[in-house]
Amino acid sequence: MTTEKIDHSYRNLLTALLIMISSYPIMITGGIIGKLFELGLTVSVLTTASIVSLGNTRQAIITILVGVGVASLAVFEYVHPMAKWLTQVRYALILLYYLMICWNLSLDVFIGKRISKTNRLYGAICIYLLVGLSFGYLYISLNLLIPDSFGCQTSLCRDDFEHRFEMGLQHYYSFTTLATVGYGDISPMTPVAGMFSNLEAIFGQMYVAIVVARLVGIHLMDESSH
Repeated sequence: MTTEKIDHSYRNLLTALLIMISSYPIMITGGIIGKLFELGLTVSVLTTASIVSLGNTRQAIITILVGVGVASLAVFEYVHPMAKWLTQVRYALILLYYLMICWNLSLDVFIGKRISKTNRLYGAICIYLLVGLSFGYLYISLNLLIPDSFGCQTSLCRDDFEHRFEMGLQHYYSFTTLATVGYGDISPMTPVAGMFSNLEAIFGQMYVAIVVARLVGIHLMDESSH
């Protein structure tokens, strides 16, 4: 794999993640359009993430298999909308997939020696965004297992909060929590939901501080070696 291809793969993953995060207003519209849009963006992220992982054959095979499983479950879920267990399994696989990609990216960004400075930056941002998406799917799974784990107090959620939370608002809540903004429109309603929300907020603060320090340290070491 050439350096140019690696640069494009990291950049493409970052682009796919940014589009996924910023598109929840379309996903929550409901109906077939919202579902197809959500499926298309998910497949796009899974595909670009798999390409990034191709540097390690074993990890790439695992991540690709998980990605195929996620896409297949999404199709079965849309064909059989009453089988809610398919939804839970799909979210669990997506969460596992994102965690695996985060691990692969972390090895490249913080340990890898052949990765370029540009890719380190792209990779660090991708990890941050993937963590936010991962917590979003964790919140959906929790809300399915423990109904009413989250509540909404504004017109943002309207009367179909459960559907909107599953189709995009989970990302909105996750990233406001990760960035410790805390608007208060969506709130955890159970101790378990509050615990995960606190963990995400703590991670968001620590990640920024640690990553900046690590990237600066790597940059200084690279400069001193020349």
